Amino acid sequence: MKTSFYPLTGAIALSAFIVPAARAAEAAAPTRPNIVYIMSDDHAVQAISAYGHPISKLAPTPNIDRIARDGALFMRNYCANSISGPSRACIITGKHSHANGYMSNEWGSFDNRQNNVAKVFRANGYNTAIVGKWHIPADPTGFDYWQVFQGQGQYINPDIFCGNAEGRLPGAQYHQIPEGYSTEIVTNKAIEWMENGRDKSKPFFFMVHYKAPHRNWIPKEKNYNLFDGVKFPEPPTFFDDYAGRDAALKQDMSILWTFRWAADLKLFPSRDQHSLPRWMFPPHMSDAQYKKFIQAYVKKNEEFFDRNLMTEKELANFKQHHDDYVNREDRLAAADARVAAAKTDKERAAALADKAALEKRIAAAPELLSKNADRLREFQSWAYQRYLQDYLATIRGVDDGVGEILDYLKKTGLDKNTIVCYAADQGFYLGEHGWFDKRFAYEESFRMPLMMCGPGIKAGSKIEQLTQNIDFAPTFLDACGIKAPAEMQGVSFKKLLDGKMHPDWRNSLYYQYYEFPAEHSVRRHCAVNFRSHDGAEDWKLIHFYKEDVWELYNLNADPTEIRNVYGEPGTENVTALLKDEMKKLQAQYAVPAEYLTKGVPVHGKE
Repeated sequence: MKTSFYPLTGAIALSAFIVPAARAAEAAAPTRPNIVYIMSDDHAVQAISAYGHPISKLAPTPNIDRIARDGALFMRNYCANSISGPSRACIITGKHSHANGYMSNEWGSFDNRQNNVAKVFRANGYNTAIVGKWHIPADPTGFDYWQVFQGQGQYINPDIFCGNAEGRLPGAQYHQIPEGYSTEIVTNKAIEWMENGRDKSKPFFFMVHYKAPHRNWIPKEKNYNLFDGVKFPEPPTFFDDYAGRDAALKQDMSILWTFRWAADLKLFPSRDQHSLPRWMFPPHMSDAQYKKFIQAYVKKNEEFFDRNLMTEKELANFKQHHDDYVNREDRLAAADARVAAAKTDKERAAALADKAALEKRIAAAPELLSKNADRLREFQSWAYQRYLQDYLATIRGVDDGVGEILDYLKKTGLDKNTIVCYAADQGFYLGEHGWFDKRFAYEESFRMPLMMCGPGIKAGSKIEQLTQNIDFAPTFLDACGIKAPAEMQGVSFKKLLDGKMHPDWRNSLYYQYYEFPAEHSVRRHCAVNFRSHDGAEDWKLIHFYKEDVWELYNLNADPTEIRNVYGEPGTENVTALLKDEMKKLQAQYAVPAEYLTKGVPVHGKE
């Protein structure tokens, strides 16, 4: 087994930065603090070594850990809607998704005329900037400088759109396609702006957003094979059967059934055919870059094919039977509807034939999947290792970049008056329940990493009280002596940064997810998380409101959330209390009633 290692890297030689007398004076001046907010995409708590998860011990993040070591590590920080664009909108506006208007990646819009944290900072004399992933369907506003990826962004040679507080830059200045790896590009642009781009007579608010480690997990070239041979531990719920959790059963985000043969697992069509479809790669990736990527997977893909675990055709057949069986009620109803809607004898015959084939697959599925259960489990375990090897190698580049930014701040003396925050846009599954991705209100996706260091933050502290991403904007403003606008629904947690327990702090959080029917088939739901200050009570109530199905979890007794105790004797009181708390929070945040109605969900609508 290969052991974990961490080579010393640095795309920018910090020794090249010279601190003149003017810089020293700037660093020493008693000014309002700067804010550097660094955010990655889909970086799970389990993959940050400051949190101590077994996975992170094999793939440590020493530079990100520096922020936790020198400041505060938030143990119970959560998002308001566990999906990229909407979560980002919550962060910048300080409002829940229904209030800021952007509830789903797949539909909806964002009104960038509404207030946001950058606008407030700018109105109060701060220089504001953002580089990297934006992923909100409107141009950034409130920023003196912005250079953001197109859409999701690309790992290699990404398209970047540029602007300032007045809007998009004119002509060819608006669109760049820099050569290189996106994580390094963001890091270099961040340091360049702090060094040469900002107004040094003002404090600054700076958002540095990495695309990594978003699916489909393309590491920096030198890290393609970084974790080959490292065996990562499987979580206890890796082969979850989803008993008592219908929405969990019907999702489409599993390592076994959802991963794409080529695009996610990077498997070739066959042992001797060393190629992957170009559509799965960044559009500006050169032939030379493509060939280096392919070459990195030749040996390990040959080893896979030599084991005779599975073929692409076999997996597709198993998946079709599995999906038809799990979703049999819906698919049979849809087949009946097609038969009823047929307008000609030919259309009716085709619909009946399709229904017969569906019924045949449904009938055959239990025996087929049972007969091949061991083989499917073995393939799932293999796919998990490939997933984590790529995912964690992609994170290595992020950790390098964070290290370079921290080194720059220290070298220039800016660290003395700069609050540095590291977070992800939400949590992520690393095999828990057999999944990847996010979306559910279960802990791995609901919980998100957060750590902060800088003036006024107690080093080495761990914050156990409940915080949420809608709190970020009010907290950043409060830390700089600026009052948060009344429309922000989050609350400043500045007082928690002393590392002490505050009995007047909140005990509950509200969550809501909207994107269904859509990719990954996670049903719409809202949730409330309640935790007493001493941790003796820790509960979660989830309502899949379109189906009117409830789930209840005692997180102290069942931290992996595999036993839904809703309706069990003895849970009546806590259920009533949590339902009351959910109603109270929905009223507090003015959640519209139409967003909580039972019925058949329609794509793009409530």
